[in-house]
Formats: sequence, structure tokens, C-alpha cells
Amino acid sequence: MIKVTIGTPQGSVVSPILANIVLHEFDKSMYNLKLSFDKGSKRAVNKKYHSLNTSRHKTKNIATRLEKLTSMLKMNPMVAEQPNFRRLLYVRHADDFVVLLICGQKEAFTIRRRIKDYLQHRLGLELNLDKTKICNLKDGFQFLGAVLHKAEPIILKINRSADTKKVRKRVARRLIINAPIKELIQKMINNKFARRNDQSLVLAKGRKDLVNLTHYQILRFYNARIRGLLNFYSFAGNYSSLNCIV
Repeated sequence: MIKVTIGTPQGSVVSPILANIVLHEFDKSMYNLKLSFDKGSKRAVNKKYHSLNTSRHKTKNIATRLEKLTSMLKMNPMVAEQPNFRRLLYVRHADDFVVLLICGQKEAFTIRRRIKDYLQHRLGLELNLDKTKICNLKDGFQFLGAVLHKAEPIILKINRSADTKKVRKRVARRLIINAPIKELIQKMINNKFARRNDQSLVLAKGRKDLVNLTHYQILRFYNARIRGLLNFYSFAGNYSSLNCIV
């Protein structure tokens, strides 16, 4: 048995409280960083995107309109990186936190280095760089056991108020939050609830350690874990996909 002399025990009820006490100063520093980092009131528009949109509405050729619309969907209506517009959003739960940025990649690495230095020199904490990755929101990231990523915009046909003619409108969707199905399956395999056969298919596996329990105890054992999993991921956009697990 390894005796741990630093940190807080995993799963302890006091662990989140201690994290909040220690990281309170970090919260204040991130608030001050946001005040100094945020810049600009509005993002600059992508002139090429809006030029295509204007010319698309002027032409009556359906094939040309469709071609221009396809090109528009491949680009951002706003300028991706601009020095006069920056945003920072910081969210923390216990000792897990995420920082969402609208800025260039170089600035993102600078922010991470500042966070690492503050935690180390002011709070005596070490930031795990292997788990603290910098990525594009479209690629997605994990936070508190969920997978978050930006969904692609969609085109909706809406009615004009003046007449019944329908027009296409580009709609940006909200952040998608999903359950990590592949990781959950691997955890079930690691905990001997499932196995992979020779064709890599995931199959249920019997728990021989439960053989001496009554039927009621076995059912209660499995139902408690099923309810816990479904309740925890009740917010997930792919909630129905959990049927392949439970």
C-alpha cells in the first residue's frame, strides 16, 4: 500500500471544498486576466463571404446560386483571427477547468504558460501539460467526463414576413455536449462488464464474483450502475446512444 502525503483523496467529500479554497485566488486572477485580455466590441466580417452572398442573391441561375452557397458554407462569415478582437471565457469545477479563447494560436500558448506559472509560483500546484491541450473547438475537447465540440452551421429555409417565398439562412448551432461512448465501453471492458471477441465486437461478460449473491442483489448491483450512468449523462446530446452500453 502506497501512503500519499500530498494532495486530497480521490472521491473524498472534502476534496471539492479544498479545491475551491486553494483555487479561489486562481479564479480572481483569471477574472483579472479576462478584463485585460478581452478586446473589441464586434468581430470584423469576412468580405469574401458577404460578397458571395450578395452575388448569389442577384443571380437567378439555380446552379450558380447552389455553387456559391456551397463555397460560403466552407468559410467563416467572420474573420477568424484579428488582433482587434479577443475574448476569454474561464469555467472551473473543483480542480478541473477550461479556458475558451478567441485569439491566435500564439496567444493561446502564452495564456497556458501564464496559467502554469501562476499555479506553480503562487499556489504551489503543477499544471499537467500532457492533459492540458490547446485545440480548435471544432476538434472538440473533454471536460467533466463529457465531449464538447462546435457543430457545423446549417442552412434553414424560412418564410419572409412580406410574402410566402422561402429564403435560405445560415444558422450557427450551439456547442454540442456528448457522452464519450468509446471510452465508456473501454471502461466497461476494464471493469469486466464486457469483452471483445476475435472480431473486435463488444459482448457482455459475466461477473463471476457475483455468483454467490442472490438474484435480488445481482439485479440491484447492475441497476445501480445503469441508473448512475444514465443519470450522469442525462444532458448528453447522444443520450440515445447509451442504449448500446446499458
